[in-house]
Amino acid sequence: AVVRIDTDLEPYGLLLHLLEIEMVFGRKRGGGAEARRNAPRSIDLDLLMVGDLIIRSAPLVLPHPRMHERAFVLRPLLDLAPDLTVPGHGPAAQLLSRVSDQIIVPFSPEDSAENSTESSAESSAEDSADNRADLPRPEPSEE
Repeated sequence: AVVRIDTDLEPYGLLLHLLEIEMVFGRKRGGGAEARRNAPRSIDLDLLMVGDLIIRSAPLVLPHPRMHERAFVLRPLLDLAPDLTVPGHGPAAQLLSRVSDQIIVPFSPEDSAENSTESSAESSAEDSADNRADLPRPEPSEE
């Protein structure tokens, strides 16, 4: 999924908030098996773009260094901004045409409902509330 937000945060500050959210939800960064590129992870929040900024630094690269190669990023990005140009790479629509061999299937709530098992369909609202209680909740920020 791609989300567009308006914020007064500078790019580095926004990146720090994204990393904090990942940590709250169990993402571990650093050495070991978790460090493998494209390995499965519990959550992955990437800062794709900030306007037309181009930044190349150790903690932050904007636009995201591989976004122009990924249909699963470009397709929802174009849904939000059909005329978007990725700084340093060109129009997102042209970039998407270059990765047309990558198959992406849009998420549909109906698909999710069809794939659920009978047992999950029979679960009560109380069971759902109990499951949500087990999820980590982010602490309010002091800003």
